[in-house]
Amino acid sequence: MGTIQEIDWSQSSGPKYRVLAQRIEASISDGSLKTGEKMPPVRDLAWDLKVTPGTVARAYQWLIDRNVLNAKVGSGTFVSLIDRGPTAGESLMVENVELSDDVLDMRSPILPDVGQVEHVRQGLLKAAEMDEDMMLLYPDMSQSRELRKLILHKKIKSFETAHLSPDHMVLTHGGQHAISLILQTVLKGPKPVVLTEELAYPGFRHAIQQMRGRAVAIEQDKDGPVPASIRAACQAHDVQLLATSGFAHNPTTISTTPERRAEIAELAREFDFHIIDDQSYGLVRVDRPSYRDLAPDRVWFISSLSKSIAPNLRFGWFVTPDGWRNRGQRAASHSSFGVSKFIMTVAEHVMSHPDADRVRDAVASDNAARVEIMREVFAGYDLHTRPDVAFAYLAMPSGWRASNFQRKAEDAGILLRNADAYVLVDGRAPNAVRLAVNSRVSRERFRRGCQVLRDLLDNPPHEIGV
Repeated sequence: MGTIQEIDWSQSSGPKYRVLAQRIEASISDGSLKTGEKMPPVRDLAWDLKVTPGTVARAYQWLIDRNVLNAKVGSGTFVSLIDRGPTAGESLMVENVELSDDVLDMRSPILPDVGQVEHVRQGLLKAAEMDEDMMLLYPDMSQSRELRKLILHKKIKSFETAHLSPDHMVLTHGGQHAISLILQTVLKGPKPVVLTEELAYPGFRHAIQQMRGRAVAIEQDKDGPVPASIRAACQAHDVQLLATSGFAHNPTTISTTPERRAEIAELAREFDFHIIDDQSYGLVRVDRPSYRDLAPDRVWFISSLSKSIAPNLRFGWFVTPDGWRNRGQRAASHSSFGVSKFIMTVAEHVMSHPDADRVRDAVASDNAARVEIMREVFAGYDLHTRPDVAFAYLAMPSGWRASNFQRKAEDAGILLRNADAYVLVDGRAPNAVRLAVNSRVSRERFRRGCQVLRDLLDNPPHEIGV
């Protein structure tokens, strides 16, 4: 391991994390690092190399994204055991690199444990007591009917459900799986066109590519997607679907206004396209009328437990438009034969638990408190927040580029995402970053991390690159 721990930075050019990543790859190639060997902890290697923990963490993450290293939760980071080939674009996975206490991860929202972990454990014990005959059967619709009824009448508040049956509800392995299933169900032809905002959740883009589709960006403003831009896209292309988040747009936090939703629903009828309304980020707010209220014959509603209970549970759902429930159920069945009864048992336990409402409110309350911390620390800067959304959107002030700010933040031990992650391949990213709420650290630690970023904002770099 000496070749890694003896880097001469004075003889190296480029970002330090890339230099370190290249040295690790070279050590694997020449056999200095063996397949399956455990990498040094982030803090230890940072100390040996006289760099920040953020630099080491970023190098590890860069190699994990390329399957050179593999992170195992609770165990550490290892040289991958699998053959490594070229990757098709960046990964959607958020690897749990073993970070030191000096590193604050603000890349993706991290939930607090306000009691739901114990509920999940109880659900797992309940699943383990399942009748052996049930264990030996494939899941089917009859096994999930009560759970679908529970979700329909307890978890959905943004549109009228009285006329719906549990058969409108399709259970999935999380929100991303729901997006893929809907695209499989709706899209037709050799190169179907799907609209997304100029900035959009990367999972939309990846799912569209996997389903042979073409993503076309539309303009957005403070009220949501711009109808004139949608109309122009529909006139230029055979648009089959709009993928959006009407309640909490990722990464800007924008909620599409009811008036704008009505205009877009009318365009969907005029040009005969469907709408995916991904409400996975909604915590407590009810905002009516939703897209589903306005166009029940062509809106697919998505949500999951990832942002409110536990993302590792991988449990979500979508509600089909009127007239599409059989096709939606068929897509799910053909995809994986349905969600495992084990997972359904855990999900039903946590959602029907007498303490479920308190857990929901506690998660929302903690999120609101941390958003308020960000508002206080970044006062005076162009920060977009909502107390019910687990991230903030920060526009860069004069003197900073988002990519450079991200690097400097990581050098200081703060991991975040810049707007490049949210644009299409040929898109132009605004000069901004997204800061996710991390509720697994104390509020004081979270405030200190935000203050580090504030200090960076207050002191932009003065050197000129040549």
